[in-house]
Amino acid sequence: MEEGKARSLISQYLDRLGAPEFPTTKINSDQSDVGQIIVIPSFEEERIYETLRSLFNCRKPRNPVKLILVINQSEKAGEKLTPGNLQSKTHVLKSLEFLPDWISLDLVEGIELPEKKAGVGLARKIGMDVACKYALQVGKPELPIVCLDADCLVEPGYLDEIEKHFEGNPGSPGASIYFEHPLDQENPNAIKLYELRLRYYLQSLRFAGFPYAFQTVGSCMVCGASHYAKQGGMNQRKAGEDFYFLHKIIPLGIFTEICSTKVIPSPRVSERVPFGTGRAMANHSSGSEDLKLYYDLQTALDLKSVLEKVDLYINDLQSLTEAWEQFPVSFRSFTKQEDWEEQVNQIFSHAKSKKTRLKRFYSWLDGFRVLKFKHHSRDMHYPNSDLIENSVRLLELLNVPVKGNDLSTVLKSYRELERTPWTSPLDKLGDI
Repeated sequence: MEEGKARSLISQYLDRLGAPEFPTTKINSDQSDVGQIIVIPSFEEERIYETLRSLFNCRKPRNPVKLILVINQSEKAGEKLTPGNLQSKTHVLKSLEFLPDWISLDLVEGIELPEKKAGVGLARKIGMDVACKYALQVGKPELPIVCLDADCLVEPGYLDEIEKHFEGNPGSPGASIYFEHPLDQENPNAIKLYELRLRYYLQSLRFAGFPYAFQTVGSCMVCGASHYAKQGGMNQRKAGEDFYFLHKIIPLGIFTEICSTKVIPSPRVSERVPFGTGRAMANHSSGSEDLKLYYDLQTALDLKSVLEKVDLYINDLQSLTEAWEQFPVSFRSFTKQEDWEEQVNQIFSHAKSKKTRLKRFYSWLDGFRVLKFKHHSRDMHYPNSDLIENSVRLLELLNVPVKGNDLSTVLKSYRELERTPWTSPLDKLGDI
């Protein structure tokens, strides 16, 4: 993106939608030529010390790093930090004895946040907006803003690999960083099942040919400052903010994956949010959710059939309009025929090349609508079925050697799959 336009985008975003300023403690703030900004939201986080030690022990990248840590709480908690947040702040200050001189820290105290909005989405927004202000001030509107959580660990090469990745992919709107949950706990099967769900879901979309199939894990997402501003900043959802945010960022350009390092998210049980890792662990422990059951593979096969026909007929108005009759029942019951015809007409009214037509199609059948289709298919056609069996069948369809059908072996195969960066089918197309 042209620098002047990028700066203007950030400036307009901050003027219109930027978060207010909060009390901030600055450490090593005289750093110059920063190469990336790490944003960490923290709410009464008892593991923040380990997270910061992990980050501070990283290999030094070529350029300095800025860290923005947002301790946050709602207005119901009062004007002073809660005991839990005070304890977190104490851990942060204790960790400073290990702070290298090439990392600057902004410790933001986001207090008295509106009760209806207080949560991880708003906390991320506060930190990412501070990052945008800094990027604008130093004249680096494309600076990568890296999201991490306050209960994660990172590999020693984390900062170095992120920097090298964006130096090699200038202009990319963002990236997803490879992750692995730790499995050395008392009941590792629950987190294995949960992680396999994430990877099976992703690989089923890639198998189907969906071009925006990337992991949407909040502690593993990166975006450029100007692209963050272009899509309107972080949403203020209390859960699922990462999924909704990234599915606005991914279509902006060539989204990438960083597979040369690793984030290690926490597998702990938590009831703070209505869904996500912690909630899934809690539900599995209580017996209210069986992680062994998940979307049936037939849903992905049906989606693949739809996307293949779209790709085949995207340059012929009549054929694409009539393709609805050839779609699987699950998809036809999901979208009405008249809605389909309206979308097809819109595509041909505003786009001439195959690539731009496909982009318009996937602005309609985006990540949100695909998830809705998965839910519709599960509820109306193909009930959830055995996760491991479906995962093994998908590996076979992907021509990946199946080394066993036990949970650990299958998960290992999926991890290996995602250790190689994936290129979206749309990115391989020229404007033809």
